[in-house]
Amino acid sequence: MDLLAAQKDALGKILYLNEQNAVLMTYYRNNVLHIFALPSLLASFFQSSSRMSREQILRYTRALYPFLQSELFIRWPLSELDEVVDQWLAAFVEQGLLRFKKDVYVRPEPSSREFVLLTLLSRAIAQTLQRFYMAIALLLNSGQNTLSAEQLEDLCTVMAQRLSILHGLNAPEFFDKSLFRHFIQTLLDLGVLRKDSAGKLSYHPMLGELAEGAAKRVLPAEIRLSIRQVALHSNEEEQDAGNGEGVA
Repeated sequence: MDLLAAQKDALGKILYLNEQNAVLMTYYRNNVLHIFALPSLLASFFQSSSRMSREQILRYTRALYPFLQSELFIRWPLSELDEVVDQWLAAFVEQGLLRFKKDVYVRPEPSSREFVLLTLLSRAIAQTLQRFYMAIALLLNSGQNTLSAEQLEDLCTVMAQRLSILHGLNAPEFFDKSLFRHFIQTLLDLGVLRKDSAGKLSYHPMLGELAEGAAKRVLPAEIRLSIRQVALHSNEEEQDAGNGEGVA
């Protein structure tokens, strides 16, 4: 398929993707992402937490799963989720990616090969989780009944483009407007968001606390901070633009 290129140095051969093929490979990744989404989510929990109980894992998985299921068309209904999670956790323990000790799941030592594998697995849906957090951060910064779904979608797209430049992400789907549209619609379908008579979005008062609690489990602190800063900057730009129009 001529997707990989090779380069030799004093230590041996290095295989790599050039920029064009790296973008092309995202197509193949997206075609199989639904297979890895759930185990990747479970692996994500242990990037910021060294140990978690089964109850904690299930609580956060249930909270995030509907959005992953909607975007990636994962086949398990919510009623079967606990059983599937237990199967994956058992597989993690069997492979040494987690240890089960005193009723909690414990991650391997950060210097171990198993932790590296756990981290690699968590990256499969990292960008998806970042997109979710982006939308919530922008919505919370704008406030209740301020943005329409279309305005939020546009802001999310611009924010994702900016973050992709800041973090060197070479994946066009990261700022795909349709993915943000799908996420916002899922929030509406689940009753997390509502539209007023003018089409502006309102949200549950606990949304910020719940979103931040989940984000702390699955996203590194530097990513959360970067998203919040860009969201705040985007909101300030929107306000400045609005003030400028008012003066004009």
